[in-house]
Amino acid sequence: MREITVFTQGTEQKMREAMVRVATAQRDRVLAEQAARSGLEPLYRVFVDGVQGAALTSVKPDGIIIFTWNYLREVIFEAMIETAAAVPVLTGNLLSRLFLFVDGVEAGRDGNGEAMLSAVTADTRTATIVAYVEYARRLEVGMDRSGEPFVRQVRPHFIEQAAIVLQSRFRDQAAIEFNFVSLPEASLSNWSSATRHRIRKKTPITFPSITITPRTG
Repeated sequence: MREITVFTQGTEQKMREAMVRVATAQRDRVLAEQAARSGLEPLYRVFVDGVQGAALTSVKPDGIIIFTWNYLREVIFEAMIETAAAVPVLTGNLLSRLFLFVDGVEAGRDGNGEAMLSAVTADTRTATIVAYVEYARRLEVGMDRSGEPFVRQVRPHFIEQAAIVLQSRFRDQAAIEFNFVSLPEASLSNWSSATRHRIRKKTPITFPSITITPRTG
């Protein structure tokens, strides 16, 4: 958090211009610095004298301009990398089926990051990364008949462990949770008829996921 007081004098127009000039310079500084650091500009909201989205030039001579910063795009980008690094890649099926849902709407899959991140705005409430294959839950927690994990290349609970790593890294920017989620039948239209039959019979199919909720003003 940074607070800057602008001392102004002269006509109301001159005072307003000084406020706008300082606010614009500070906003552009943050955008440039953070883009240089991460490759991604943070999202932001602007409040002018308490009005969200108002033009900077509408500020009162003794008013207040507030920018609230949102690093959700960067967190999602890094979360996709961390999750992809955690999953087993014997066949690559699971790696290619990491999907992103933004406020419940499918935004894309791993490998199409630009399209995924374009769906994220300063008003986004949640983003969820889902391991989107029928057997994802078994890989995450299941055991074979001998009691051994299905996956041997990585430790069990690999997506949950990725969530724990992300929680530590981004605790100031977002709340990050591991969970199992269900998806509507429409999202599984290209899956096997047996899977769709299970859903119609109300047999729950859930998928390991990481949900990201931004912390912002």
